[in-house]
Amino acid sequence: MRLLKLPINFCLAWAVLSVLTGRAQPESPAQGDVAAFTAFLEEYIPGRMDKYEIPGAAVALVHGGEVVYSQAFGLRDIELNQPATDGDLWQVGSLSKSVSAWGVMKLVERGEIELEAPVETYLESWHVPPAEFDPSQVTIRRLLTHTGGLSITPYAGLPKGTLAPSLPEFFQLAAEQGSPLYVQYPPGEEFRYSDNHYHLLQLVIEDMTGEPFPDFMRREILQPLGMLDSWYEFTPEVESRMGWGYNSLFEGLDEYSYTQKAAAGLFTSVQDMGRYASAIIPGPNGEPVGRGALKAETVSQMLAPQVELAGFEQLLFNGDYGYGYIREQLPGGLTVYSHPGGNPGWIAELAIIPSSSDGLVVFTNIAHGYVLFAAVMDQWMKWLGNPRPHISSLILASGVVFDVAGFLLVGGALVLLVSLAAAVWKGGRILAIRDVFRPAWRGVLLVVLPLLALMVWWLVFYPRYMISAPYQRDLLGVGVALLVLGLVGFGLTRKHN
Repeated sequence: MRLLKLPINFCLAWAVLSVLTGRAQPESPAQGDVAAFTAFLEEYIPGRMDKYEIPGAAVALVHGGEVVYSQAFGLRDIELNQPATDGDLWQVGSLSKSVSAWGVMKLVERGEIELEAPVETYLESWHVPPAEFDPSQVTIRRLLTHTGGLSITPYAGLPKGTLAPSLPEFFQLAAEQGSPLYVQYPPGEEFRYSDNHYHLLQLVIEDMTGEPFPDFMRREILQPLGMLDSWYEFTPEVESRMGWGYNSLFEGLDEYSYTQKAAAGLFTSVQDMGRYASAIIPGPNGEPVGRGALKAETVSQMLAPQVELAGFEQLLFNGDYGYGYIREQLPGGLTVYSHPGGNPGWIAELAIIPSSSDGLVVFTNIAHGYVLFAAVMDQWMKWLGNPRPHISSLILASGVVFDVAGFLLVGGALVLLVSLAAAVWKGGRILAIRDVFRPAWRGVLLVVLPLLALMVWWLVFYPRYMISAPYQRDLLGVGVALLVLGLVGFGLTRKHN
């Protein structure tokens, strides 16, 4: 028993110390002191990036209705060892939808489209195909709020230098591949997140204005908001100012050119996204909400709750949805508006608290970057004296769960191996390979299947396992390998009478 106590005690101590204390963190800054908080971020973020194995990140802080801090950290290109800079551009994935909704509301302000009108009223280049549910019930409002009942059409960005097809061409190709856009559920029934809602809104803008969506958005929304470093298309200038997005194996992903621009195709700087966050807050020098791109009352309409979140989004945010904004009510009545984004290799998060004129933007260039924005958001809310948002709590808590699971798996496997070694050392177990394979099913069950399971883990699950930071995945992998090794060891030996 003494041989077993050492690894058990060691593993328990290791787990407790690692999970509860983690790496040393800088001292939390005083509430409301912007200089102290930005100095804190300068020290805190590199430490979190090191722990979570994140190559590059960028952060912007809004306070008093303006961007007071923006900074890039780490690398934008691992292979070339190029540092990320404050002027870099980033993919923001579905955060594009929030900005795109401003373009739709611009046409609503002008009276060119109506929120309650069927989308088919405005489509010319393509039409929603007939289905079980009536396409005429798919309105502009329901597209903005993901309540149009549309199907999900998978898509991926195209490599650099590839010309993206038009939306009608994309819809045709998707239908040929078995993923058509159609009305799959009753419109207006409930929130069902689908990029197809914003694909149709992009098409409405193009058909109604007669110009490309990126041109309209840049002139009518991005430039008035001061977002001069933002584009809805992958131009040579954009390419020259971008690094790479990476999967959790640190492999560069060449997905940059998007047909689905309104849903996922915005390239922007962290300062520009900070300016966008500021636009729903009165500026420090009397700048109005909307900053001239939209009227203040239109912005208020966009922020108003339209539908309760459902499914995975409700699990993440526990709130409701406006026009391109997620709205979460925190204890004490505080309201946070946000929207996440994630293209392959890129993660973005925006959070805004209009009541205190504060906002936060976090970008990363790796698939598991959400763990960084959860940590930074947690510190930001502490600095403001606010409770932790639901998504931050969920991500940080899940990280603890994966830490504990990994440590327990490694610890259990070590206990198994030590007990096996002790039994062999004392002569209680002896090698009996021939006995194991008679009958054959015994060898398959005790040796072949565990080894096959280990092979499947490393070749199939490990490369796709991106739900946590790489160190957690590695820890689980080591635990699985040690556990299989122990099981096979017991399978290849038998008790010595």
